[in-house]
Amino acid sequence: MQKYEDIDWLAQRNNVAAVDIYSPHTKVLDCLNLVLGAYESCSLPPLRRAALKRTYELIVMEDDNTDYQCLGPVNKMMHQISRWYMEGSESPAVKKHCDRNLDFMWMGPDGMRMCGTNGSQLWDIAFIAQALAETGLALEEENRESMMRALEWIDRNQMTDNPKHFATAYRQATKGAWPFSTKTQGYTVSDCAAEGLKATLYLQDLLP
Repeated sequence: MQKYEDIDWLAQRNNVAAVDIYSPHTKVLDCLNLVLGAYESCSLPPLRRAALKRTYELIVMEDDNTDYQCLGPVNKMMHQISRWYMEGSESPAVKKHCDRNLDFMWMGPDGMRMCGTNGSQLWDIAFIAQALAETGLALEEENRESMMRALEWIDRNQMTDNPKHFATAYRQATKGAWPFSTKTQGYTVSDCAAEGLKATLYLQDLLP
């Protein structure tokens, strides 16, 4: 068994299982890796400081854009560690990150569990609404209140603005779209927007 500290990490760049190489490394990429690997061992301090400063600015803006949920739990934990390192364990930012951990993590019967997003609320409600509309169940009087509340929830979670740091944080426009989970998290993909719109049109047509 090889010790962790003895691993030649530079030599592992092309040590990839054949089944995982969807696009083989090109000679250009290999050359760039060599150049960047060499630079990393002798980086220019002013340039490195500038890069770290800009990276931290992007971390702070992403936290602000998503109310500390970030895109998902992987980069969220990296953000939390970064802000703890820069601002201290008692900083408001770290405390907000700790509060938001509960959106992803919980204790199950077999120990701690974590999901890949803060939920799939919009995705689920949109499909439920569509199913009830297409089967006619949405027209049943006993379901009317639930359908109205579903429409109200979908309406509240449509993104009415782009992210706060839209241009400076390299975020795509989201105004008018719907998220996968919640408006607060603030990320969307095309099919989430499509299903949110479809559910809205169905319910607005059925519930005048």
